[in-house]
Amino acid sequence: YGLKIWQEEFSRIIAYSVEQECNSFLKRKVYDWQSIYQSDAIPIPQFRPLDKFSINFMGRLVRELLAQCSPDKTVYIECNQGWYDQQLREVVGIRTFDFLYKGVGVFGLCGVDRLVSFMIVRDLNKLTRIYKRLMDFTNAKYVSGLMEDLKPTTALPRGAKKLYDQCRDKLSSLLRAMASFLVSVGTKQLLRRQIGNQLNFLCKLDSKLLSCSLAAVNDSLILDVRAHYQRPESKEYPANPLLPEVSKHLESAGFNNPLTKIYITSEPLHGLACVMFLFVLEQLNKLKWDKKISTLVAKNQRDGIDGGPLVVGVVTVLKQFHSSHTTLFLRYLAQYVNVSVSTAGTSRTGTLPNDAINALLFLEQFCSFSKIDRKIVDSLVPAYLLDRFTHD
Repeated sequence: YGLKIWQEEFSRIIAYSVEQECNSFLKRKVYDWQSIYQSDAIPIPQFRPLDKFSINFMGRLVRELLAQCSPDKTVYIECNQGWYDQQLREVVGIRTFDFLYKGVGVFGLCGVDRLVSFMIVRDLNKLTRIYKRLMDFTNAKYVSGLMEDLKPTTALPRGAKKLYDQCRDKLSSLLRAMASFLVSVGTKQLLRRQIGNQLNFLCKLDSKLLSCSLAAVNDSLILDVRAHYQRPESKEYPANPLLPEVSKHLESAGFNNPLTKIYITSEPLHGLACVMFLFVLEQLNKLKWDKKISTLVAKNQRDGIDGGPLVVGVVTVLKQFHSSHTTLFLRYLAQYVNVSVSTAGTSRTGTLPNDAINALLFLEQFCSFSKIDRKIVDSLVPAYLLDRFTHD
């Protein structure tokens, strides 16, 4: 029973540390004497914080991990599933999370994942508050006018380039404020995905029976939910206590995709798809394609942006709202590609203008991260443009 006692006590310490660290993100805090993980017989000691941001070792661990993934000094490479410096040396990657598992175990990885989730919720709430504050009556009217001018998205509006530039200048304060939040959210989402992959690999390696059982239960519950919405009069919704309990086990075993998760509920944001599209245009001017590592990178690293986390941040924000915003965003981006090609034309060699190429690269990564069917893009962008489009 020695191993069982060790695991119970270690998981209690990790859960308590994460709970106390998450207090900084909560309005109703859970104090030491209220915690279900604290014990009068075997109390968990509290130590003086070593910095002004973190309460205990879990906070310091997560913030150090985020600091190592900073876009100021690293670039995320999707094909390698890691962050690399300018000399293409791995800073944070698959081996990092393997070392993390050896240091804090499965309970520690789940604790890091939970703490990062709270940070994402905080960033998204701040972003929505800033959006509502800066989207005043004048800006809202301007965005509404642009949306009317761009209708229908299947056509090429007159003077579209001028419209894009004017509206970006008008909303410059909002677009600048969004940049840091979206890159930060994207980085945290990619970290959560890496942790999930590590947990899933460990589950399949150490407990194949548990992994297969959870996968089977998950698939059966999804089928039951779909059947309920197809035939609500004859098929009941799965029992309420079942879904939350299964969800906890699935997240602990890495059977989740953070990029599809809804973190916050908010009132609809006026012109979100249009503003997000303008934001992407603003950032594409600061990005270039690096064919050596097959990703979008910053032209100037001082700008504090990175292609992969930026795309994931846009995917995450749009996921918090109705799917129509994502569809409209894709239509605006496809319309921009068509406008760029029609305005600049193609060269004698048949290559596309740089604006169109960067937009297509962003569109490709957006569909890859969000798991959107490529057929949707094919219906928006002419096939001959995609055929001429290359990564060189």
